[in-house]
Amino acid sequence: MRQGQRYVVLVVALLLVLSACGSEPAKRPDPTKAGITALLHDFTAAVTKGDTDAAMALVYPTTDTKILEGMRGRLPELMAREGVTTEAIDRLAERGTFGRLNELWPELDGLWAKKLGADPERCFGLKSGRASAAAHWDGSRLTLIYVGDLDRE
Repeated sequence: MRQGQRYVVLVVALLLVLSACGSEPAKRPDPTKAGITALLHDFTAAVTKGDTDAAMALVYPTTDTKILEGMRGRLPELMAREGVTTEAIDRLAERGTFGRLNELWPELDGLWAKKLGADPERCFGLKSGRASAAAHWDGSRLTLIYVGDLDRE
């Protein structure tokens, strides 16, 4: 075998090894309670600062623009109505149960996710009594799909 042919064989072998290694996408870990807690704190901080764009960037990007536009103009009002404060978030994180949306609220059958067009199997939540929050996990980041009754644990 000539030297040029050896290089071709070596390159082909290397490409085969690399393609075999990359043929299965790496499985990313599911989100955590700490991840949802951080999302809620980031959302609250953005709304408190009046940075509507930053807050809305943390919300699941549903194709239903009426939902998003309705939220955009009423974020402070919605947060007050649902009891979303730093203290309430910390209390929910401390006392709440974390899990998949359908495990925490089986009776809802993924309603919150389905209304927004999100896959319920990719949604996770945090629940303590009536206080609850839920987010969609796209494999790399969480986006908020629901938060409610944080002051009514």
